Amino acid sequence: MKKLLLEASFSKIYMILMIIITLLILGGYFSYAMFTVTKEKSNAISIVTGNLVYKMTINDEDTNIITIPKGSIMDFKVVLSNPNNISARFNIAYKEREGVVLGYIETSENIPPKEEGVNLEKDKTIGSSNIYNLRVRNETSEDIEIELVVKVGLDYNDLTIDEDKITIKKYDDILLKDYIMKLRNEDSNKDYNSSSEYEKKQMYTFNHEVTEQQTSWSEDELTDYRYIGDNPNNYIEFNNELWRIIGVFTTEKQDGTKEQLVKIIKETHIADTTLSWDANADKTYKDIWAQAEVNKMLNGAYLNSSTMTYYNYQYRTGILTTVNLDFREEGNGTETGLSNVSDMIEPVKWYTSSYKFTNVSDPEYVKLSVDEMYASERGTLTVSGGSPNFIGKIALPYPSDYGYTVGYNYNISCYNKPYANTNCTNPRTWIFSNYQSTITTLSMGRNFIQVVNTGLVSTDSSRDYYISPTLYLTSNIIVKSGNGTKENHFILSVN
Repeated sequence: MKKLLLEASFSKIYMILMIIITLLILGGYFSYAMFTVTKEKSNAISIVTGNLVYKMTINDEDTNIITIPKGSIMDFKVVLSNPNNISARFNIAYKEREGVVLGYIETSENIPPKEEGVNLEKDKTIGSSNIYNLRVRNETSEDIEIELVVKVGLDYNDLTIDEDKITIKKYDDILLKDYIMKLRNEDSNKDYNSSSEYEKKQMYTFNHEVTEQQTSWSEDELTDYRYIGDNPNNYIEFNNELWRIIGVFTTEKQDGTKEQLVKIIKETHIADTTLSWDANADKTYKDIWAQAEVNKMLNGAYLNSSTMTYYNYQYRTGILTTVNLDFREEGNGTETGLSNVSDMIEPVKWYTSSYKFTNVSDPEYVKLSVDEMYASERGTLTVSGGSPNFIGKIALPYPSDYGYTVGYNYNISCYNKPYANTNCTNPRTWIFSNYQSTITTLSMGRNFIQVVNTGLVSTDSSRDYYISPTLYLTSNIIVKSGNGTKENHFILSVN
């Protein structure tokens, strides 16, 4: 009997032990499935209840996807939060894509986690969320989506990033010149009509022959990049105003060195009134840019944000009037001058050679093509007392700046035919406006080249046209955001 009792006791003990072992195995299994991570710390095992999760918003939307249109630079506010009831560690990574640059900017409230991750306090406590200000640049011709991948662990875990992912580094700023060059049409003979809609909005390449003032220039230095067509993506904000980029040009600076610089033109006219190219109180004038009234105004009162009494003289009527211009920041409403952005303007060599002209009966009068005008601007012919070039910060556009906007088969009749007596409004390009003066004069005097509202680039002895200032930006200008459209124009900063 005693033996039977002992056997029964051992059987019960065995069953109890088996039940306990089974429960332990099952408990361990469910704990493994239920708990996100466990790790030894100080020879102890920490176990938590519940799965660790995360919460992310991008620009206040519940998502981990960043979408950036082609050719755009955009900022995003990313908020990473810990919704768990314990402190946890988080890490963020993403998959690199060629032509796409992502990073945090200096004004970011928090720096995104590195390889070891970052600890966030439990939900509803201080430190349970981090805000990351990211900037993304899309240099491709396609809209791009970037997925931010988040890993979560206990606050002492090492969170290994997948081999095909990287963590977020500091954003690498890009110069305005470099960015729009990346977006340009790389084919130097790209036909406008066969270009995609995206390509039509970017710069085209123009190659030039050596001119009289550029005899030592290389082939690369004689290559320009210009925006053409009716409405390219060339809007920028400058001096708290809208300006437009003419293109990128190798330019001689005041110190004689050459550099690729971005050339821009004000979208609207100065003071929204017509002004004579040159005049004096005694109704005399000279076709010399260095002495012209418009040059004195642009590189004087306008550049320095001061005042000026401007002499307006119409040669045809003989009428002399005065216009009081006030470019002070708190002036009379003319508009603000450029003193606050003067350091962003590069003093350069402007070409002021004259076009050879005798009279309107000259058979060569209307024989000037776009390329011939470009060469003439950079020639050596001048009016008496004039100079073929001028060093300054502000000037007017060249006639060729207008002419090349119709290039690459955008308006082939206007591009191939002589300037004078050619209607270039069908189709019309972005740079044409109502009666604008250019910097170029004629050798016979009393005439400068101007653009009328039909897009015709011709000559006139009248002194009363709109003034659109043109300048070169210094090479240290970076682009912070935008895609060049009027609604989302490029925002600039000094590097």
